[in-house]
Amino acid sequence: MEGGDGTSGREPRKDRVSTDGNYCVMSTTSLFVELVVIGAGAAIWVGLLILAVFGVEWLPAVAASREFALPMLLPALSIMYVLGILVDRLADGIFVRQADRLRARTFPTREDYRYARTLIYVQSDSLKDLFEYNRSRLRICRGWVVNAVLILLTSNLFVASIIPSGSVKPPLLSFGNLAIAVFAFWSWRAWRGLAIGEYAMLYEQRNFLQEAPGLKGSPPSDRAGGS
Repeated sequence: MEGGDGTSGREPRKDRVSTDGNYCVMSTTSLFVELVVIGAGAAIWVGLLILAVFGVEWLPAVAASREFALPMLLPALSIMYVLGILVDRLADGIFVRQADRLRARTFPTREDYRYARTLIYVQSDSLKDLFEYNRSRLRICRGWVVNAVLILLTSNLFVASIIPSGSVKPPLLSFGNLAIAVFAFWSWRAWRGLAIGEYAMLYEQRNFLQEAPGLKGSPPSDRAGGS
């Protein structure tokens, strides 16, 4: 007998939260680590921006206050966590159109994609865990594309504002800029490859679950008479 939550009478797992008809499943620890990883990159470019604006004269005094180092650890992690959230939301808005174009190659509509995600969340814990693992890697790569671009900009601003002219040799500065740009490019390439792989895997998993005995329902586009 099917329950009101669409899980065939089973009690929903306590770590599942329904959002717009989809089940978002991710442990609190994994989500925290993911956002801190993204936020760590954001902390770099925010720090460079602060130094470029306010200078570096105050740094020795802060570095000498070692007794405050340990108590500041938790606030620092909290700040990186919040920065991770902000960068993740920013990256989501920047990448949404490109993600839609990649998704449309496999799923004609967003409803088809959401149906496939919900199907996996409800029907298979193992496939759900694999999907969430891939999504986490995708979000980290996406966030670090944004971080790398902003680190590139703020590092050059820092060099121009703080470091005396001629102190940094042009070849070294060019190499640093090139290294950061390459990192940003390969982070984008990794995101794109993970996104394409996610849609292909999700499509195959949806078809597999639809063919499983006892499973009812069809994709929204099929019910609407679409292809």
